[in-house]
Amino acid sequence: MSKNRLKMLIHDINKPESSIVETGRDLSLPLKPNLSKRVFWDVNFNDLDYEKDRFFIIERVMNYGLWDDFVEVARFYGKNIIRQEIVQSAYLKKDVLNFLCLYLNLKPAQFKCYKRRQLTEAHWNY
Repeated sequence: MSKNRLKMLIHDINKPESSIVETGRDLSLPLKPNLSKRVFWDVNFNDLDYEKDRFFIIERVMNYGLWDDFVEVARFYGKNIIRQEIVQSAYLKKDVLNFLCLYLNLKPAQFKCYKRRQLTEAHWNY
């Protein structure tokens, strides 16, 4: 994906008419985000509590979700909650980490998963 295309996609999420981008959940939207069930293959999708399980939901969508899932999470939780939760993740794919750094305006060192990855010694190079 080109850098310009990525910026356009991020701009679409940050449209001014969406009041949730920085402040949190927009109360005019449905109570639950419309997420694909494939992301939650190992849990009962209907038992998810969108407030209590928000770290789990955000982490799963970031690592395994589709773009539409990401947009739904961004609209439902907002940037501040995503930022607060996702930096605590113990594992993020490298491309997801890079995208989130760009989207949330953070540095990789601010993520727990990045710090853990740096502490892990590499295997011997035979």
